[in-house]
Amino acid sequence: MLTKKRMAKIMEMVRKDVYVSVKDLTEVLQTSRSSVVRDLMELESQGLIKRERGGASLVNASILTPFNEPAVYSKTNIHEEEKRRICAKASQMVQDGDCIYIDSGTTAMYLMEYVYDKKITVVTPNTYLLSKIPEDFQGKLFLVGGEVSLKNGTTKGPLTEAVLGQFYFDTAFLTANGISIGRNEAYVFDFEIGAVKKEVLKRSAKSCLLIDRSKFDVKAICTWAKLEEFHTIYVDEVPEEEKSPDNVVNCEREEIL
Repeated sequence: MLTKKRMAKIMEMVRKDVYVSVKDLTEVLQTSRSSVVRDLMELESQGLIKRERGGASLVNASILTPFNEPAVYSKTNIHEEEKRRICAKASQMVQDGDCIYIDSGTTAMYLMEYVYDKKITVVTPNTYLLSKIPEDFQGKLFLVGGEVSLKNGTTKGPLTEAVLGQFYFDTAFLTANGISIGRNEAYVFDFEIGAVKKEVLKRSAKSCLLIDRSKFDVKAICTWAKLEEFHTIYVDEVPEEEKSPDNVVNCEREEIL
């Protein structure tokens, strides 16, 4: 396939899915990884895409909705180092005996790497998390029931909210698809998932937002929280142009355990 045709196909895939992985591109285009990487570099130089670890995303993508949010499995390795750094720092809040909530998405699932040896109760709607729990986990695990979204690896809906209404959390570790410091808002792509997050906020002594730099100024269809509602917002880095709120904790590289 000619270079121009490859790049046209790449743009078609990125516009459709917002994010595409290098692995998927090599399979669809039936070409080498090096050729795909060169194409992505060229498209980025033209300002059409933004290269991410393991793939690329659309520049100035539309507001995230259930129709254009990438599947959870496609985002596992994106910003993996940053997510681990965030979770390593956030895990210091967890003590033996705590009841904690671990949210849906790929960021919060890395928290298990740092708390698996604690005698804690973990409550989660994150079905994707189940495969990441070590066999020697010392605590108890509750998977919250409800409608299962296979694409997003989570349960959601009225039943999920009703079950959560029976818990109270020492600390909730929550995620978002995007935030805006200027608007003081956290966003998620799905209203039902947003409703679950709101219920958790009400039932937590402390709520923590785990979010990497790529989520700044990303908009999604549902606003589910004000940034001031969080006890702590853990980030790997705040963009230089943004004024960091008082509840933001910058997780430096040495925080990786």
